[in-house]
Amino acid sequence: MTGNMDFLRNGTVIVSDPKDGIFIKTKEGILKVLEIQGENARKMSIQEFLRGNSIEEFEVFSEN
Repeated sequence: MTGNMDFLRNGTVIVSDPKDGIFIKTKEGILKVLEIQGENARKMSIQEFLRGNSIEEFEVFSEN
């Protein structure tokens, strides 16, 4: 991923792909999500999570 992404809000999903994973814009750069764990759920790889769930590109996670 190259280029200036300052126009995107922090917390914006840049890539969401079951093969490549999830990349999120942060204040310091780009965060690659490796694992995820929902409330009262087991920890799983992001690839496993995306096979059964959807997180859309350009969705914004709240800072709250």
